[in-house]
Amino acid sequence: MDKLFNSLEFTYEFTSDSHCIPDCLKTDASTALRIEGLLTIKINGQIYFKADLALLEFYLYLNAWSKKNKKTRSINEFHYYSMEFDEGAILSLLPFGQKARLASIWEEEQMYNVFDLSYVSEKLIDLMDCLEKDIEEYYGLKIKSFIGKVPLKKY
Repeated sequence: MDKLFNSLEFTYEFTSDSHCIPDCLKTDASTALRIEGLLTIKINGQIYFKADLALLEFYLYLNAWSKKNKKTRSINEFHYYSMEFDEGAILSLLPFGQKARLASIWEEEQMYNVFDLSYVSEKLIDLMDCLEKDIEEYYGLKIKSFIGKVPLKKY
């Protein structure tokens, strides 16, 4: 029997104007909610998740997760909550053994979404790296100035 392999693709498009952040707010924690974009997650070419999110806030959650993974030398659960919504985790990575699945309260379509843990972790790290580069270029700010300033929900 062939092993099932799910492909995972993350894309995003900024929906807030690149000039929406005045210079005086380029290091202010409130800016984390001003940088918005449409995040789309496709599994095997089908849309699993599509929502307008605060992409800098999402990046900060990914960054905290990545640091925790390095500190514990393992791939931990990931949960993204937003200060704008109080419905629960908008997006989660739930590891089990050497596999993991995605979960979202806003999923577009229910589908089989079990991945090799290392594969999905690499995809999330790649997304985080791209977000950092693109946010800094598009909005003309330094992401490092927001780390530790924006309150993130503990899980």
